[in-house]
Amino acid sequence: MADYSRPRNYGAVLISLVLIFGVFVFTYAFINYGYVVGLAVTAVPLVVIVLILGIREPVWHFLLLIVVNYILPIYMRRYPEAPIGLANDVLMALNVFAILLTGTYKHIQWKRILNGFMLTMVIWTCYCILELANPRMVSFSAGLSSTRTYFVYPLVIGFIVSLSFEKFKHLFWFFNVLGALTIASAIKAMVQKYIGFTPIEEEWVYGPGRVTHVLWSGIRYFSIFTDAGSFGSAMGIALVIFSITSLYVKNNGLRVYYWIVSLFALYGMLISGTRSSLIIPIVAYVAFAFLTKNVKVSVITAIGATAILLFLTTSNMGNGNSVIRRARSVFNTKDPSFQARQSNQRLIRAYMANKPFGVGMGHGGGKAKAYAPDAYLSQIPTDSWFVMMWTETGIIGLILRLLLYLYVIGYGAWIVLFKLKDKRVRGITATITVALLGTFVNLYANEILQFPNITVFYALHAIIFLAPYFDEELTKEASDAEAAAKSLKQLEATVEEVEQE
Repeated sequence: MADYSRPRNYGAVLISLVLIFGVFVFTYAFINYGYVVGLAVTAVPLVVIVLILGIREPVWHFLLLIVVNYILPIYMRRYPEAPIGLANDVLMALNVFAILLTGTYKHIQWKRILNGFMLTMVIWTCYCILELANPRMVSFSAGLSSTRTYFVYPLVIGFIVSLSFEKFKHLFWFFNVLGALTIASAIKAMVQKYIGFTPIEEEWVYGPGRVTHVLWSGIRYFSIFTDAGSFGSAMGIALVIFSITSLYVKNNGLRVYYWIVSLFALYGMLISGTRSSLIIPIVAYVAFAFLTKNVKVSVITAIGATAILLFLTTSNMGNGNSVIRRARSVFNTKDPSFQARQSNQRLIRAYMANKPFGVGMGHGGGKAKAYAPDAYLSQIPTDSWFVMMWTETGIIGLILRLLLYLYVIGYGAWIVLFKLKDKRVRGITATITVALLGTFVNLYANEILQFPNITVFYALHAIIFLAPYFDEELTKEASDAEAAAKSLKQLEATVEEVEQE
């Protein structure tokens, strides 16, 4: 007779069998196909889990997208000819699919995509589509390939973030994952500095990257990023976000975690040797001080920023340190790098004099050599996101894009000053706004919108326009808690009266 007194744990048995089979498959993949395939196979269970979670909460798919965006540059350097970017496209499509699927069985506030950022991107998309008919384009393929970074990615990221960040807690999920990736990136740069480059990294540093990364002041470290400029800028943005957000975190453990992330980001930014990335925290902290409307904080910040600027511009103290030397060269108009940029811009200015709509997307700087190797502007580095926009979309496109960017920053500042009620939402929105302002200034010196920066950059844009929804959520929670406390107090008073009778 069967014993029914013991529960049959078929689930545990099944999981054990799956794990045993999984270990066998992973080991076989590592031994026979190398660590790349082995790691890919190992990631399958994680991907399956995230897919299942993402059907319930689409934000999980976006977090997976962020993680993969940090991995893509590694494989792009290893396999430069492979279409690695397609992995990003597939994941973006997965995000959109998950949101649409979720909408079939759960209420989604579709009105959230009707926001100012999406409007700016629709306007910009219309201009870019017209640019595809630019008669000065040498290669239509170059223009078509550039549409992804020019407007497809921003539109899709805006759509995903606007609809998947349903609650205020999702914002912290994003920050927590970004913090872990920031620490990992900084540690990778430290490995490059103190242990050494991998053979592929070394080949790039002393080959194509030698001019920009092996300097008189020392080697510029780039971690997993495409270059040191992108790495340093990402660390500067992370430094601003985590150092200020830590002021608005209630959980002590999370606050300490954000402080640790800030320290790693600061060190990563310094060893990147990217002078212009220093502008991000300087501009951001000064702007944040004024957005807080706290006179004492504003004065202290202004004095601190002035002291830093005077230290870098009027003294030679600390020149024995390569980081300080690089930082001081930002303000040196005789610096060879600065002079080279100015020379390039003079050449571009003369060529662009009668081209108000530019020469076409994808036709500026070194990247254009793949499509138009003999074109005049393919031989001149643009060095700057501003200059790239000017070259490829003309002065009209540049002005339009800057105005749209400034509108997002202006909107963020306006809601912080006059609309948002909850202290945490107001503080974090101010943090993101000033981080984007610092990045805006930094973009004058760098083209940093590659993987993974592009996804984080446009996600921050979308989050600003979600702030009123988060504010409403937390304000309602506070109101409900206050009402509950009031009701409890009244109940206690009633009980006390009854007992007295």
